[in-house]
Amino acid sequence: MSHSIITKKRIAKEFKQLVIADGLQAMSISTLMKNIGMRRQSFYNYFIDKYDLVDWIFQQENTELIDDNIEYSRWEEIIVNLINHFKLNRMFLNKCLLIPAKIPLKNI
Repeated sequence: MSHSIITKKRIAKEFKQLVIADGLQAMSISTLMKNIGMRRQSFYNYFIDKYDLVDWIFQQENTELIDDNIEYSRWEEIIVNLINHFKLNRMFLNKCLLIPAKIPLKNI
């Protein structure tokens, strides 16, 4: 796994926690980056804004759950894994999806 992906996942993990706690609109990039011990400006090396990060999280998680398993898992297992993922991430998904249509959810 490349350093860039590791950093993105680290940012995404803390981001999800902040969105669950504070909501997407209230959560700030400054707080996010402070919590993981990085400069605020470093965020913009990886993402355009927090909506770009939401899009990346959705794409990355779907890729890991579907694309990375499609060759060797049965489709039933993939569906069960998706359902379990949605259950585990229900609060985050609700807080992201129940906002004004400001996120261009590309390729989802």
